[in-house]
Amino acid sequence: MDVRYEPTWTYSRRVPAIYTQFDAGCQRFTGSLTVWMVFLTAKIRFLHIPKTAGSTFDECLFLLYLRPYLLRRQFVFSGNIEADRQRFGRLSPAARKRIAICTGHAPRVTGCSEVDAMPTVTLLRHPLERVKSFCRHVSEGKSPRLYSPARDGQFDLDAFLGSDRIQLHNFQCRIVLGEGDYALPAGDPAALATRAMALLESQFSGFGLTEDIDRSLLLFRRQLGWRQWPLYRSRNSSDPQAPLQFEPRHIARIEELNAIDLEFYRLARAEFYRRLQQQCPDLETDLPRFQSALAGSGPRFAVIDMARGLGRVYRSLRHAQAGAARGA
Repeated sequence: MDVRYEPTWTYSRRVPAIYTQFDAGCQRFTGSLTVWMVFLTAKIRFLHIPKTAGSTFDECLFLLYLRPYLLRRQFVFSGNIEADRQRFGRLSPAARKRIAICTGHAPRVTGCSEVDAMPTVTLLRHPLERVKSFCRHVSEGKSPRLYSPARDGQFDLDAFLGSDRIQLHNFQCRIVLGEGDYALPAGDPAALATRAMALLESQFSGFGLTEDIDRSLLLFRRQLGWRQWPLYRSRNSSDPQAPLQFEPRHIARIEELNAIDLEFYRLARAEFYRRLQQQCPDLETDLPRFQSALAGSGPRFAVIDMARGLGRVYRSLRHAQAGAARGA
């Protein structure tokens, strides 16, 4: 599979500037009443492994790939691969061809040829921290299908770690090795980790580490040809008022469940820093400039929040109108 990524940029006509100063990567522009809007139009797929800061990265992609998002040239996988394949199959050939950005939870190979051919990036996280984050997420009632405080009472961490949830069990390797489903192939754990690493190197245009998100985004910027800074904000964080306590037995259980992921992450982390050193020679200069841009990026996200709010109102009105039409 050819994973080379050729960035394509288009420049719109002049539009009124909301702000008279902004930072576009290497150049800072000030004092103008109008700006050229710059959009990425190349296709890309973000393979979102749960609890790896994917919601944060998805918002970063929204800013970079604004046109495909606004034109709804996007497909989002829900994690239910069979339902997702059916939903994708109901799209017309023309609509499938127009999809420019694909996100969401799915195995590496989805069975949707247009998606599987897209240049793909992903984020990895230390397996211990990823599973702890997943447990916190569930314990806070954010996945009612798995746990609801009102329905289930106090969250039982021991029972949850003793369940057969595949998200607890080598889920990063399940996704990278996955071909149409999340089944983990049979084999020696070390061999499976090595196989997953080989696929990460050969079938992905790039990967980053959640624990080093700023450097990961700068590496993506170099690999994918982004001219703008990949701005982001933290999203979907755990509730600090409801901390979940992990005892040594819980840590041991998570490590037992994730032996393959732990070895895979060790290999991937070493490769990440090798690539960073090789491909980002200006890192020590770019990193403080990027972090400075992050500190001043707030207004952009206020606009996104407003757009999301309007979108929710619009969908609610559409739903109400559809319900009224059915009842008529």
